[in-house]
Amino acid sequence: MNKERIETGEKPIERPNYSSFAKYFHWFKLLELVERTDRKEPAIYDFLEKRVFYILTDKGKAEVRTWEDPVREAHPEFG
Repeated sequence: MNKERIETGEKPIERPNYSSFAKYFHWFKLLELVERTDRKEPAIYDFLEKRVFYILTDKGKAEVRTWEDPVREAHPEFG
């Protein structure tokens, strides 16, 4: 897929990283697709924060387009 993108002058798709995941997850929380639970577990290392768990909301289970492009759903004027 990247080979075709490069041939057409498009930017190649890069592998996901923590920053891109965190940005998307932030939108999922803002759009109420997921919600925080009371469940917490210790982190692997003492200096890290406890692990927090989330579940899908009813809206998160029903939505399809919002998962595909959360920013566009929140801001249709960017489309």
